[in-house]
Amino acid sequence: MRSFGRIIMMLAVSIVALTVCGGGYRNWNEVGFVGSLVVMFWGLPLLGFITLCHFLDKRFGGYARYPIALIGLFPLALVTYFKGQGDQRYINAIVLAGLGWSAAWLATSLIVDRATRAEVTAPTEASREPNDGT
Repeated sequence: MRSFGRIIMMLAVSIVALTVCGGGYRNWNEVGFVGSLVVMFWGLPLLGFITLCHFLDKRFGGYARYPIALIGLFPLALVTYFKGQGDQRYINAIVLAGLGWSAAWLATSLIVDRATRAEVTAPTEASREPNDGT
């Protein structure tokens, strides 16, 4: 169930990040319009991508966590490539959206990893010895 929660949470964060990167950062009308376009046209591919990243993270453990989080630095690479030309508000918005996506990926990775470790190391009823009070 934690995996499903993580995928849904990262899907929501990704939709918000793509909405901001798509130009929906000025007012609520643009957020609604660009957000609906992102959900309609990028919803299922984004769900597949987040699910693939989640299973890569589960398969390779801590080794895949940071390379996947580097995806959030793509907007910063674009700004660097174009030498920071353009609207400063837009540049700030897309860079912060990308960094927010990376932070959310790392946070959900740590939460899922801790929960998995707690489940693995928790004693079961059959493995506990009876306490006779001595």
